[in-house]
Amino acid sequence: MELESLVKSLPTIIAGTIEDIYLINKNTNESFYIKYEGTSITVEQPQDYNVFIEYINGIAPGLLDKIEGQVQVKEYANGYMIDVITSGDYKIVLVNDGNKEEEKKEQAVLIADDSTIITNFFTKIFKDRFEVLTAPNGDEAIKVFEANKDKIVGCFFDLQMPVKNGYEVLDYFNQNNLFGDYPVSVISGEDSSSSITELMTKYKIVDMLQKPFNNESVTNIVNKTVSLSPNYKG
Repeated sequence: MELESLVKSLPTIIAGTIEDIYLINKNTNESFYIKYEGTSITVEQPQDYNVFIEYINGIAPGLLDKIEGQVQVKEYANGYMIDVITSGDYKIVLVNDGNKEEEKKEQAVLIADDSTIITNFFTKIFKDRFEVLTAPNGDEAIKVFEANKDKIVGCFFDLQMPVKNGYEVLDYFNQNNLFGDYPVSVISGEDSSSSITELMTKYKIVDMLQKPFNNESVTNIVNKTVSLSPNYKG
């Protein structure tokens, strides 16, 4: 697999928030450091392989001997979780630092979407400001909301989700008169102006985040939404 194609496939490989990502070319022993920010991926210039060896040996001595010739290896060492995946001429090394303790946040936002790429994107951007609660479907979204309503200052629901879709979650908010205390914006691929107007007329939502989106558009709508919460402390 070519390097460019491999890098583009990374969002589907990554299932959680990864601290460090390296690509190792097995033929040249070049190592590439990958910067991953939700939906944006950049590859830094190749660095000396010894730099990577020094880094990985500091975390998990002996790991490099274990991964030779194997397609996938999972290792836990010194509080780190390390996944090594072989793809063509490259080994992908994913490092998650379990030693990092997340500071408990007083305020939370709820993101409900069946795409882990989107929930991870939100988490990457807002984890320093809020506790980011996620749900893969509408049914789980309601459960997470009920369990954390004392600290939620904004909700963001995808309209097309399994089990219960976003419309059903909005109906739940309507039936329980929740929009006034918990501002909601929706995530959708809908671009019909009439459909958007109809949705915003039926439900007291703040705004609609239309796919595809970027860091700036997400930040703007999140700021707009949470600013309407009576419990938001900016």
